[in-house]
Amino acid sequence: MDREKNIYILDRINHRVTKWNLFDENGNQLNHPQGMFIEKDSLTIWIADTSNHRIVKWISPNQSSVICGSQRSANDQFNSPTGIFIEFNNGLKELFQV
Repeated sequence: MDREKNIYILDRINHRVTKWNLFDENGNQLNHPQGMFIEKDSLTIWIADTSNHRIVKWISPNQSSVICGSQRSANDQFNSPTGIFIEFNNGLKELFQV
C-alpha cells in the first residue's frame, strides 16, 4: 500500500501488477512477476519480471519502461529475477536482484 492508500497487487499468474483505489483498476503486462519495490516518495514501482528476464520501472498506470534485462549474465542482464531491492545512497539509486 502506498501513502495515498492505493493497493498494488503482484499477479504472477496473470502476468501483471494491478493498482487498486476507490475509482480505478489498471494493470501492466508482465510474465510471471515475482517481486516489486515501491518508492514511497515518488510512488514509482520497480518490478522483477521473472519470465521476461528483466526489471521494469512503472511510473504510472500508463507509463512504464524496461530498465535492464534479457537472459544473459552481463551486469545489465538477468536470468529469472525473483525479487528486487532499491538502495538510495546520496541521491543515487542502486538496483539489486534478490
